[in-house]
Amino acid sequence: MKKCAKCKIEKNLYEFTKNKSQSDGMQRYCKKCKKVSDKKWIDENPSIWKEGNKNKNEKIKIILSKIRLSLGSKCKKCSETREHLLDFHHKDKNEKEAVIGDILSYNGFGENALKKAYNEASKCILLCSNCHRDFHFLERNKNINLEEYLNG
Repeated sequence: MKKCAKCKIEKNLYEFTKNKSQSDGMQRYCKKCKKVSDKKWIDENPSIWKEGNKNKNEKIKIILSKIRLSLGSKCKKCSETREHLLDFHHKDKNEKEAVIGDILSYNGFGENALKKAYNEASKCILLCSNCHRDFHFLERNKNINLEEYLNG
């Protein structure tokens, strides 16, 4: 049990998020109070919040670019190289654990998040957006598998 520093109500630990910088390893405010506090700060500081998210999005773009580079930076079907058109396609949809961009969005840019993102990327190939859509269309409508699509 822990008392929220904001609402002063004693609550179960699962109602607090983790925070390694705190002596007990948990946030000072419960999740409910933290959400209200964050919303208030965003409403009072929209330009700062927007700038912070812009920097986060830029970091994600840079990391995704490096991951695409590690996969060859071109579509496996048509050899398209324009980065903004390249999608990560999981070779085996049953092995997919997460969307690579989401791993970075939700887990930050630390060593563990980067390992997770590169590990997930190792299960993927790059397909341009047109080839990606084309493959999924043929997969659904003609029962074609990835190997047949790439070699056909």
